[in-house]
Amino acid sequence: AAPRPDILVIVLDPMSRGHMRRTMPRTSRLLRELGYADFASHAAVGANSGPNQVAMYSGQVLKSRDVASSARGGKWLWDALRLEGSYVTLKGEDGCIRNSNMMQLVAPRTHHGAHLHQMFCHADHAPNCLGRTSGSAHLAAYARGFVERYARGGGRGAARAPYLALVHLIDSHEDTMALSGTVDGPVHDLLASLHARPGFANGTVVAVLGDHGMHYGPFLSTRAGLAENARPALHLHVPGGLLGGRGVLEANRRELTSPFDVYLTLLDAAGVEPWAGADAPGQSLLRPLPAGRSCEGAGVPERYCHPEAHAAKAAAEPGRAACELQELPPSILSFYGDMPLSHKPHLLNCSQRRQTLFASGVEERGG
Repeated sequence: AAPRPDILVIVLDPMSRGHMRRTMPRTSRLLRELGYADFASHAAVGANSGPNQVAMYSGQVLKSRDVASSARGGKWLWDALRLEGSYVTLKGEDGCIRNSNMMQLVAPRTHHGAHLHQMFCHADHAPNCLGRTSGSAHLAAYARGFVERYARGGGRGAARAPYLALVHLIDSHEDTMALSGTVDGPVHDLLASLHARPGFANGTVVAVLGDHGMHYGPFLSTRAGLAENARPALHLHVPGGLLGGRGVLEANRRELTSPFDVYLTLLDAAGVEPWAGADAPGQSLLRPLPAGRSCEGAGVPERYCHPEAHAAKAAAEPGRAACELQELPPSILSFYGDMPLSHKPHLLNCSQRRQTLFASGVEERGG
């Protein structure tokens, strides 16, 4: 039997296809040069990380906000590949978010990555940084080390086990929508260095995607922004000899796709069957999709299947003037509230700051 391929998944949370092209030009250009399939009609299946990551990692429909309990009956991707495919697994995330709608709460049972969460949970006055290095650069370096270590094999004559690396970058969870640009360099450099390794391209399935589309910032309040909310990025690379190979990807990239398809694609690539009882929609993208695929067939709710029509309908609601701002988008403060209390940045109040200044010998000026 052919060896199972290695799998690298880079999740940009959140990242629409359009915003990736605007803020990550180096990575976008590299993906084109390397021949990644760009799925222009890839659709979200929910408004935020929960329903999309549950679909992508378990093939299930999220039935409540509590990710851990809603998907408890299913088999997570990392469990399936670890137990049935003998994969060495990594799940890492460059942030400190713990709430019921984020995958980190599930505490994925992977071989590597759990300790990273504590490293990224720190009190620092520089957002998205650890010391003078960005969190995304730290995580990219760790992922590169993981890949290089397990690409060499087990050592001492042991057979080389394939690896599954899930790399989550959550830097774009903020209102300015500018910090997403800071991950361009680390992601570009990670992919460029790995593709330069002999055998990587011919032995590795790589997915670079947003778990859902644009989720923050003033642009989200526009019709174009609402439409972009439903279109996360999805770029796929597969070895040429794997099932349908790149020819099938090239044909499928024109069709409507969803996170359910991503889940089944990764299982299909690893040669692992979906868990018994799975009834969620979706189909492996390594096999031909039906032409003119329906929203129902892809498991995409109408709002996310036809986002332009939904945005136009929302803008045309009675009493809504052409220049009137729409409802406020989610705020970065909501994610600040999800940080564990012990790890929130501590801001001094005026009295504490005055005492600190006096204690350090700095003369306080002004009122």
